[in-house]
Amino acid sequence: EVSNPDPEGTVIVGAHPFARALGTALQEEGFDVLLIDSNWTQVTKARQAGLPAHYGDALAESLMDEADFDAMGRLLAMTANDEINALTAIHFTEVFGRAGVFQLASARDEIEISESDERPRHLRGRILFDSGATFGALLDKIRHGYVIKKTKLTEAFDFEAFQREHGAAALPLLLISESGRLLVNTPEEEAAPKPGQKVVFLAPAPKPGLPGAPQ
Repeated sequence: EVSNPDPEGTVIVGAHPFARALGTALQEEGFDVLLIDSNWTQVTKARQAGLPAHYGDALAESLMDEADFDAMGRLLAMTANDEINALTAIHFTEVFGRAGVFQLASARDEIEISESDERPRHLRGRILFDSGATFGALLDKIRHGYVIKKTKLTEAFDFEAFQREHGAAALPLLLISESGRLLVNTPEEEAAPKPGQKVVFLAPAPKPGLPGAPQ
């Protein structure tokens, strides 16, 4: 008996500042999240932020027994190590299927997803967000005050209006459909967000004194 045949929860491998910000944004929208990291300090920070976090190795055989995956429907491999991300993606394809497994772009993907990449495409997760959204690039943005924001699109404020308002600095990460489905943005399938959907994106924090800035 499957208690939840179509779960929308997200496993995030990594508990660094960007992973915690994304986990918090998802949790605020009512999604189950689980962060996994072998760095005790990062796990502690995640738990202090109110996020379920498992201390351990995402590739450990015992993980499925130790952590609760019932509500989980996808995995985002977001560690600093490209090889670990690829191995984790392969490992969890058996659990979530290829459609449910994603990994951060490596520096090689940023140059271009080239034909010469020695790892065949089917032996890795789908690239998360954007080919330029490497671990280093995302952490750098967080260090420079970027934050994860959410905006609901309407007929009057559609995706074109969103892009005009936020410009190229905004990186769409996820879409939440009207029915509560979570859609991950990838370079393979650039999201075409529609009115009624909510865009979860990374953008510079508003400067003090500007509309929308924290007082």
